[in-house]
Amino acid sequence: VRLWTRFSGRLTAVNSAEIKPQVSGEIQQVLFDDGQQVQQGEVLFIIDPRPYEAEVQQAQAQLTSARSRATLARDELDRARKLVERQLVSESVFDAANNEYRIANAHIEEAESALVKAKLDLEYAHIKAPFTGLISRAELTVGNIVEAGSSAPVLATLVSNQQLYAEFNVDEQTYIRSMRQCDLVGQMPVQLTLADDDKVYRGKIHAFDNRLDISTGTIRARAIFENTDGALTPGMYANVHLGAPVETNVMLLPTKAIGTNQDKKFVYIVDENNTVGYREVTLGEYYQGQ
Repeated sequence: VRLWTRFSGRLTAVNSAEIKPQVSGEIQQVLFDDGQQVQQGEVLFIIDPRPYEAEVQQAQAQLTSARSRATLARDELDRARKLVERQLVSESVFDAANNEYRIANAHIEEAESALVKAKLDLEYAHIKAPFTGLISRAELTVGNIVEAGSSAPVLATLVSNQQLYAEFNVDEQTYIRSMRQCDLVGQMPVQLTLADDDKVYRGKIHAFDNRLDISTGTIRARAIFENTDGALTPGMYANVHLGAPVETNVMLLPTKAIGTNQDKKFVYIVDENNTVGYREVTLGEYYQGQ
């Protein structure tokens, strides 16, 4: 049989994000309903994009101007090179033209960087979902002015709901036994049930923590489950059953055959002479009521 050990845990989201503005401005649109399922890349908020559109146009104009100056500087450099070759001007004229050409190319790189930043700010004005999941209510609505930076307000929160983690603490003995019986952590079967619910979700161990908590003698484990029916949500209490990596041969006894004598457990056996005998036993885990 495969033996199972029960633990208590909590469900957490695989991905969770607080949506904050990365540019300042007035919120013009909120493009989702409270609690809606949103897809990765879907636009959630639009901050007034007009100032950032203007910055993009300005940066494009500066880049065009910088390229024009670089073309002129290159032509001047070519002329200076020909004059130097004919020994009509000194080397310093060529050096000056060459320096102006390098400065003009540097201005092009500066203008290109400014254009990239302006386009990025314009893109940030359209706040998009970083991953697929459930969006919360909008904490700020149309007409509010928001500021970017470290004190930026939370506009909404987003949690993924296609898969969820169940986090629980495993005792040291179970951890050692499981690791020695299994080459790969992902091979350990895990089952999950909710309070007062008979549905069983099947998953697998995702990872164990990198150290044991010496105060409790446990190590934190994380199992991953598919949210097949959409009923799982972060924060739920969960009953987690960790299965042994391999099946083992055990003797199964019906619980009604086990007696109690103070702090000892015992059974009656019948030998080859059809004689009843008393035997103390040490019990292991329960398996399907035995």
